[in-house]
Amino acid sequence: MSEVSTIQLTNFGKLLLEKGITKRQLAKHLGMHENGMIRLLSNPDIKRSRLIQIAECLNETLATLEALVYHSKLQSQQIQDAAAEKRETIVEAVAEPPAVTAEQVSDASESDAVNSDTILPLLAEILNWYRRLGRPC
Repeated sequence: MSEVSTIQLTNFGKLLLEKGITKRQLAKHLGMHENGMIRLLSNPDIKRSRLIQIAECLNETLATLEALVYHSKLQSQQIQDAAAEKRETIVEAVAEPPAVTAEQVSDASESDAVNSDTILPLLAEILNWYRRLGRPC
């Protein structure tokens, strides 16, 4: 089931709950099986004629149900946009690994002993990079 469908079905479910009507009762009123009603309510391209029938059954205006369908699509689009932004942020973070200068590498390799002044900042930078990616360390 698509994201729009899931959101729309949830929004219709809330409306039915407010009205004290089950999907089964609505389906019976419209001469449908309950499974067909669930598919109908989750269809982002629900026909206007069906919306009119549902509005009559729920004692709601057509405009209210059209707004519900519109807001479901809008919510889904906002979620998709937020996910796309997060993906872009991750791609940017991956594309920019921590900068390690030749001087830092040569400083670390000059002695056999661990040089904490050189290694600790490098480790901190690597940890920050992993945190930006959202990866556990």
